[in-house]
This record gives sequence, structure tokens and C-alpha cells, in this order.
Amino acid sequence: MSFTIEACLQPSEALKLEVGDLSETFEPAWYTTLNSDRAKPAWFLARDEGVLVGYLTVFDPTGREAEVSAFVAPERRRQGVFTELLARAVGEWGRQRRWLLVVNRRWTSGTAVATLKGVWAFTEFTLALSASSRPAFSGLPGGLTLVEGVAAEAEQASAVLALANGTDDHLAFLNRILVDPRRRFFLLKEGGEAVGVGCLHSDGTETTIHGLAVRPDRQGRGWGRALLAGLLNLGAVHTQEFLIDVDSTNTRAEKLYRSLGFRDRAVTDYYEISVPSAPIRGLPSG
Repeated sequence: MSFTIEACLQPSEALKLEVGDLSETFEPAWYTTLNSDRAKPAWFLARDEGVLVGYLTVFDPTGREAEVSAFVAPERRRQGVFTELLARAVGEWGRQRRWLLVVNRRWTSGTAVATLKGVWAFTEFTLALSASSRPAFSGLPGGLTLVEGVAAEAEQASAVLALANGTDDHLAFLNRILVDPRRRFFLLKEGGEAVGVGCLHSDGTETTIHGLAVRPDRQGRGWGRALLAGLLNLGAVHTQEFLIDVDSTNTRAEKLYRSLGFRDRAVTDYYEISVPSAPIRGLPSG
């Protein structure tokens, strides 16, 4: 059987319906709009005579690491569809980055592919908390305020993230948040100085919390808990449920989130994979 590959920046409403019909549930992959290069396609589609038989998304927020999520129709597996989708994505984004295959642990077929093609790197827990079940907010510790970030404060927020995460490429990420009406970032301030950062992304009835950081020299004071509690309080106006992701290696953060009432929604494994050097010769591209 033959198939063609198409690429697009983001899915149209019609494509969302196609993806939902194919995989039974459409996960919008909102994070792809935070890619380091927004001119490169984030979605790759395999079609057989116009019918969608598989898709793959790329999330590359830093330019150094690309996370790949994919689904192939059961009757089209073991026919090279995933390999060709990945090859086309690598052709667009380049090999000079770490490539990670993202697999929800519920998808046994995906786990089988991942263990065949890659090496386990780490596990991520997606935790959920109903807005109505969030802990009562009693305010921030004395001397702290939590304010919504604006463009003039993006460099301050970037500096906090750089100190906390050990990298210095966060300004473009924050600027992408500023131009998206669904997203906001907040600064935890001591006096007029930014000491913490947190981001909210509202998507229908769910709000994802991400980009949490407190300056290393201010950690150990309970300010991370205060920052998260403040974000839950501010975001509750716009959502029914909060989501947050945490790596299995970050036991301190996981303990904090669970102590505030977050519970397991999904478990995702990340596998580092070797990427193909080029698309299969002779395969037409859409």
C-alpha cells in the first residue's frame, strides 16, 4: 500500500475532526505553538488516497530537543508509516537535536514501538486537580506579590527561569506566551524583584500550569508552594480542572503537587530514538 506525507503548522478544525476519528480522541497538542521555530511545520500527516492513516507532532521549544507524539491506524502499522512520518519531521527540523518519542503508557502498541526503536529516558506524570477541590488560598507570605507579567518584565522572568533551570533561552518562550490570548505568565515578586515565575494555559475547561520556577537562592522557604497556590487561586476563575506535568526525577516537585491535591491523570514515557537520515526513496510527499 502507498501513502503520501503532508505537513502543516497547526491543524485546521477539519483536521482535528479527522484526527479524532482516527485515534478516537483528539489531543490538540497546544504546546506545539511554543516551538522554537514557528515557521516549521509541527504536524505531519500520512494519507492513503486522501484518507488519514497516521499523524505525528513535533514539540521543540528550545531548538535542542524535539518531542515526537504519533498515532498510526492499527491496520497500517508495520508498513513504514511511522518511520516515514519521522523522517519527514527530521528533514524539516534537522538531526542536530535530541529526539524523544513520547508514549502514553496506556498505548501498548506505542510502547512496543518505542522499546524497539529507542531507549527509555524518563517518565512524566500528568497530574490533575479539580478547581473546586483546590486548597483554600490564605494569601502570600509577607513581602511577596503575584502579578501578571507584561512584555517589559519578560527579561526578568527569563532570568529567573535561567537561574532555576540552568539554561538561558527562555525569553523567546515568554514572548510567544505574550502574544497568545490563551496563555499568561506571572511573576512572584519580593518587593520589586522577580523571584519566581509560573505560566497558565487555558484550553476550554482545562488549565495547564507550566514553567514553574523559584530562584535557587530563595528556595527552601515555601515560596514554591505559595506560587503554585496563588496560580491555582488566579486560574480558578477560568477553568474547571488544572493539569500539571512533572518528571519522575523531580521527586520534590511531585511531592509538592500531590500535597496540594493533584492526582494521577496519565503516565507518559519518553524514549530517546535514533532518527532516520532521509525519507524513503521514491515516496511521494504531499
